[in-house]
This record gives sequence, C-alpha cells and structure tokens, in this order.
Amino acid sequence: MFDCFNEGNKIWVKDAPLLILSLARKEFTHYGNANAHAMYDLGGANSFLSLQAVEMGLQVRQMAGFNHLKAIENFNIPGIYDVGVFMAVGYPGDPGNLPEKLKLRELAPRERFLQQEFVLNRTF
Repeated sequence: MFDCFNEGNKIWVKDAPLLILSLARKEFTHYGNANAHAMYDLGGANSFLSLQAVEMGLQVRQMAGFNHLKAIENFNIPGIYDVGVFMAVGYPGDPGNLPEKLKLRELAPRERFLQQEFVLNRTF
C-alpha cells in the first residue's frame, strides 16, 4: 500500500496500524444495473466509519493523494469497482513529531467556510 501514496501523504500513513482502501461497486449485485450513486454511498460509509472511529478514541485521515492506477494494479482491483480514498486509522500522535509546517497546520484552529460561501439561493 505504502508505495501507492504521494510523498506528501506518506508521513500520515507510515505509522498507522490500519490502512483502508475504500471501493465503490459500480453496479448493483442483485440486478446488474448501474449504481449511479455508488460514490455518494461510499462517501457516506467513509464518513460514518470516521465518526465511529473518533467515538472509539481513534483518528482517521482520508486521502485522495495516491496513484490510483498503481493501487488498481497492486491490489488487482477488478473493473467493477471505482477507487475511493485511502484512510489511515490509528491513535492520535504527537504533533511535535511532525515537520514544522505540518505541526503548525495540525495545531492551528479549525477554519470553516461561512454558510454564505457555499449555500446558494438562486437558479443557474
């Protein structure tokens, strides 16, 4: 798994006790029809997995920064799946062990977009 990650994400996964590669099945198993909402469903599943992990004292870092083609090749993923994200799951580490730039980012207060920046009340 490790060699699939972009360099910038390797620091987040090198000590993680659990790495998950999430996949979405492109078609429904019972009927063979296309599942147009597979990636939406996968995002919901990843979100609830993350919430449960935090409830259990763990942290989850979801990452799209990896070589998708290498992951497909390394894990022999059949074409019936779309690749989602990797998730590193583990116990919180010491931010002091991170490079300075990442340490500052991890310790900075969370910044959220204002609702007015992403909620629209108009037609296109």
